[in-house]
Amino acid sequence: MNNSIQRILFLLVALFSMIAATPAKGETENVDKSFSVKSGGILTIASDQGSIKVESWNKQTVEVLVEKKAGKQKQLAGFKVNFDQKGNDIFVEGDGDRYNKVSVKFFIKVPQEFNLDLKTGGGSIGVADISGEVKVNTSGGSISVGNVTQGNVDAHTSGGSIKVGDVDGNLKVDTSGGSIRLGKINGKSSIATSGGSITLEQGGSDVKAETSGGGIKIGPVKGKVDVDTSGGSIRIGMADDDVIASTSGGAIEVEGSKGSVRIDSSGGNLFVGSSGGPVKAKTSGGNIKILQAKGFIEADTSGGKIEAEIIIDDENVNTHVNLDSSGGSLTLHIPKRLAASVSATLKITRSVKRDYRIYSDFPLTIKGENSRKITAKGDINNGGDRITLSTTNGDIHIKMLEE
Repeated sequence: MNNSIQRILFLLVALFSMIAATPAKGETENVDKSFSVKSGGILTIASDQGSIKVESWNKQTVEVLVEKKAGKQKQLAGFKVNFDQKGNDIFVEGDGDRYNKVSVKFFIKVPQEFNLDLKTGGGSIGVADISGEVKVNTSGGSISVGNVTQGNVDAHTSGGSIKVGDVDGNLKVDTSGGSIRLGKINGKSSIATSGGSITLEQGGSDVKAETSGGGIKIGPVKGKVDVDTSGGSIRIGMADDDVIASTSGGAIEVEGSKGSVRIDSSGGNLFVGSSGGPVKAKTSGGNIKILQAKGFIEADTSGGKIEAEIIIDDENVNTHVNLDSSGGSLTLHIPKRLAASVSATLKITRSVKRDYRIYSDFPLTIKGENSRKITAKGDINNGGDRITLSTTNGDIHIKMLEE
């Protein structure tokens, strides 16, 4: 076969490939309807498929445009749209066979003060700024909701990300696979994803957030915080109530809490900036730092150092301290006037070449300084709540905190 014939065959193959790749001209059908309403009504969409986009405007009218596309004209008839109006409430039903290969898009305009109940069997949902209750549900697609005033938000997707702006009311969002980004929520927040990060700019009341794989970042919250992730770091701003945070793999940072703090990590550093109550912190592999705790402190790490600070706000509050590390230094800052009974133990393994010591700004009885086990005991201000410190291969410092 000579070069000319090869060239011709190559051109023919390329031409047929281009023809095969060129899509057939699609068929389009638009269904539109307009309804006169008053503010405060509800738009309900229940469709077997299709994306939904809702915008608000300053007209007392609901306009619905449904765009259908398919390869063939007869396929368009396979998806039917039904409308109904009862007073100020509008009902839109999309009925079709998802195997009919019809692409469906809903474009809606509603009054600025209107309620939404949107559900689709497959497609993204987008809602612009609106005043009213917002409920959205999709079996497969992302969800985006703007700022919502005078209403709650309830959003669910079986597979996609969720983004919501500021909300006056309560918030409930969950996705089986995607990240979640939220603005300022004035009410309670319930947040869940099976695979993605969670970000909340600000919580107005209690916040509960859970993800099976991603980091969690929560801004200031005027209530309780309860968050959990199976794989990622956690960062929480100032909370006006108790804080609970747990991760199977990452660091935890709590700016502060006016209540108690309980944090746990299977592998990361822990930090608490302040607390209005007791602090419990545990990690299997990281350092722990706790500042300005107004309650008892219990901290445990399997491989890191611990630094803790307790302050007296109420003479009747339990101020016991228990710090335990399997391999790191311990530093405890306590007020000069704190009444406490101290028991500190430092173990030194044979493989260690350097010396370790127990240092105290308070008069304690220290024994075994030249052995593998050093102890320090004594009462401060005639004794009080128990302070127990224990570590291996690390110095212990008990420092006086001037008030």
